[in-house]
Amino acid sequence: MTQHTSFWDGNHPMQGIYTELCRLIPSEGPVNRPYKNKHLESLRKATNLYCDMFEHGGTHKRLAIRKVFGVGRADYVRGVDTDWTRLMADMDKTIVSKIQAAYKEQFETADKVIVKEFT
Repeated sequence: MTQHTSFWDGNHPMQGIYTELCRLIPSEGPVNRPYKNKHLESLRKATNLYCDMFEHGGTHKRLAIRKVFGVGRADYVRGVDTDWTRLMADMDKTIVSKIQAAYKEQFETADKVIVKEFT
């Protein structure tokens, strides 16, 4: 049996890199010089949407969640019938791509960013 990993649970294989990038993101508002740090700002916005999804069921930012993650209301509105593990894994794939772009932007190398397929 494979253990589920996710950013929400704090046990994703790229959690360390994500944490490193989060140190560059303020607790409120946009990142410093968002026009120069567009991928870091994109990660910040996606992370906020991710949190809205798993804290509030995506009720506050439905349209933005659909735009960024490709997840429509029909994917999660059923509540108890929702496959949250699959939904989380799908959304984590988007977070991974944003981490890769932000890491490359901030540290000018993608050498450390190795993505292992996860489910």
